[in-house]
Amino acid sequence: MPRYPSVLLACLAIQFREWRQGRPTIEARRADAPSGPAPLGDLGDGIVVSEHTVPVDGGTVGVRIHSGIAPGPQPAHLLMHGGSFCYGAPRDLDDVAARYARTVGCTVVAVEYRLAPEHPYPTAVEDAYAALCWTVAHAEELGVDATRVSIGGLSAGGGIAAAATLMARDREGPRPIFQLLEIPVLDLTGSSPSHKRYGRGYLLTRAELLDAYELYLPDAGRRPEPYASPLFARDLAGLPPTTVITAQFDPLRDEGEEYARRLAAAGVPTQHVRARGHVHSSTYTAMRSARHYQRLAADALRRAYGTAAG
Repeated sequence: MPRYPSVLLACLAIQFREWRQGRPTIEARRADAPSGPAPLGDLGDGIVVSEHTVPVDGGTVGVRIHSGIAPGPQPAHLLMHGGSFCYGAPRDLDDVAARYARTVGCTVVAVEYRLAPEHPYPTAVEDAYAALCWTVAHAEELGVDATRVSIGGLSAGGGIAAAATLMARDREGPRPIFQLLEIPVLDLTGSSPSHKRYGRGYLLTRAELLDAYELYLPDAGRRPEPYASPLFARDLAGLPPTTVITAQFDPLRDEGEEYARRLAAAGVPTQHVRARGHVHSSTYTAMRSARHYQRLAADALRRAYGTAAG
């Protein structure tokens, strides 16, 4: 069991709520999201937030950008939010984006990829790739160094980022110099041992994941496709240096760790870190032990960009 009391209590609270009310639906999760416009402009602490639209096949998607005020072009990190492919928004990652922008000295481009089930696979991956191309193409006006663009995401967003990186390689498009995959979804088949071992009682449940996969990609026969499940990509050679962060008591743990092993075996410089004692997403809280992993992620970005610690 998780060794941190606050994490254990959160797990028990979720279990009790689901026992009383059942699993929350996608509609309920969307209804619980913050309403009203997200704050823009100078938010203090040297961070300015702006929003832009990116043309994609079939319309546009938004990006929410956290920029520092340091002179000269900054490196940029494309960031994909979580939410089981079906809910969530860039504003959910405002704290993460601001922390990276402030402590790393980079511009963070959080992508509002389109959500399932209205927009099933591979829409989210195509949106992420389009946002990557747009960021590089508009680097000068964004104050971004087009030669230092990385990509990453949390949970479902981590899987989308990994797939978009594969797509960039396969299409010979703009190539991220680094990927930061945080507690990522990399296997839509749900076949890893941790999916079952930690699939109940550890905040994120196997049942919730399988429900989300059904909405994101109803055709189970396509779930091993590399852009759906990057873990099953036959060839990982030529991908950028990568840091993969997993949590000890997370049903997604094994697929993240196996992906890190496969990247290293393919000759990709790879760092893997397991957040011991943590469950899915608990490393993004204010806990003392969580701050250690937050600093580790920022350090990985700094190394990728070749910048000094702030």
